[in-house]
Amino acid sequence: MKALIILENGFEDTEALATYDVLKRACFELVSASFDSCDIITQCGHHIKSNVLVKDIKDLNCFDCLVIPGGRAVFNILNKKKELDDLVDFFYNKKKLIACICAAPMVLLKRGYLDNLEYTCFPGCDLDIKHKGIRAKDGVVRANNFITATSMYYSIPFGLEIVEYFKGKEEKEKLLNSLKGIR
Repeated sequence: MKALIILENGFEDTEALATYDVLKRACFELVSASFDSCDIITQCGHHIKSNVLVKDIKDLNCFDCLVIPGGRAVFNILNKKKELDDLVDFFYNKKKLIACICAAPMVLLKRGYLDNLEYTCFPGCDLDIKHKGIRAKDGVVRANNFITATSMYYSIPFGLEIVEYFKGKEEKEKLLNSLKGIR
């Protein structure tokens, strides 16, 4: 499995890095990408580099899923990027998994992709968006080819849900036990 993780200035550290870590432990191939610069400053002020600029990715078909962490990046940058809308549309039209956590489900809501589906997001992020999604109370929600999560607290369960989507419940449980230190 190959995942594309979007990083932009102000992304929520734990949501991206914990998810990345869980997927790496599940043997996913991971590519982090940004839109304007590979030099990124996280929400907590850490300086990191993404692997590539989105515009330099030659073939999006090689990715099995798109992961979008939340944080200020969603409000300040991503929510205004037509390039992100195009990327989300690509994954949606190919019926590939799109996984969004915290504020990031806003991107799906505003495009109508969660209409008549259960979802979750950080409280209040969905209030100013006209949508027909069904707000669930769970911390992580899977509906069709979407996984949404409420906040950074759910970062590990969010990553594990992505693992289960591709590799099944047994592999998810093995990974969870490994994270807990259970053999």
